[in-house]
Amino acid sequence: MRRSLDIEIRDKLASYLVGEISLRDFEDWFVPVSWNVIHSGNQVAVNLVYEIELWIAEFSDGFWSEDELKDQLRPLVENYRIELEPHSGL
Repeated sequence: MRRSLDIEIRDKLASYLVGEISLRDFEDWFVPVSWNVIHSGNQVAVNLVYEIELWIAEFSDGFWSEDELKDQLRPLVENYRIELEPHSGL
């Protein structure tokens, strides 16, 4: 069973936050994965993508240092609720 897109994004984001991958590596993975997220049917992933994009854009525009960016992103992997989708076909 494939993991939910929002969980995949949080997992990769956590890899960046703990230093396993660089921001550049995260962005290289994130951009194609999030490209058409609006069509995924996963509203949690849509909201997550938009929030990550906002923080990265503000970092790119010089509003944050990389440490401050990480501080802004960290709650996205530390504090979240998993919402289960109803399973059809029962």
